This record gives sequence, structure tokens and C-alpha cells, in this order.
Amino acid sequence: MQDSQRAAHACAAKQQALDDRRRHAFADQIGDGIAPTAFFSEIESFINDASQSIDHAAILQLQWLNGLRLRFGCNLTERILR
Repeated sequence: MQDSQRAAHACAAKQQALDDRRRHAFADQIGDGIAPTAFFSEIESFINDASQSIDHAAILQLQWLNGLRLRFGCNLTERILR
């Protein structure tokens, strides 16, 4: 495995752990967490699929974008559920 692939996998694992913590914290705030879980799963699936065919820099950009989407997605989901 190339160094860039190892770095990308390590980065993805760290991001996955962070996303899991965010998902659980948000789910605890709103109750059952059904809507946020579906949203997070869709984003995670996209990143996992994309990481198979793109380079390390693009993965980092996707993870940054994922962070923004998670933040705004949570706010939007929270407003919808209120």
C-alpha cells in the first residue's frame, strides 16, 4: 500500500470516529436519532465510495466538506424536527 493510501485510510478512520461521536451526541440531543443517522450514513457512504478512486488531497477536501455538511445538516435536521 502506498504512503498516500495509508495516510488516507488513517485520516478516514479518524474522521469516522469523529463522525460517530458527533452522531451519537446529536442523537442524544434530539431523542431517537433516526433522521440524523440516515443523513450521516449517506454522507459516510459517499466518502467511502469516493475514497476508493481519488487521491489523498481530494479525500481531505471531501472530509472538510463533510464536516460542513454535518454541521449544517444537523442544524437543518434539528429545525425540521422541532
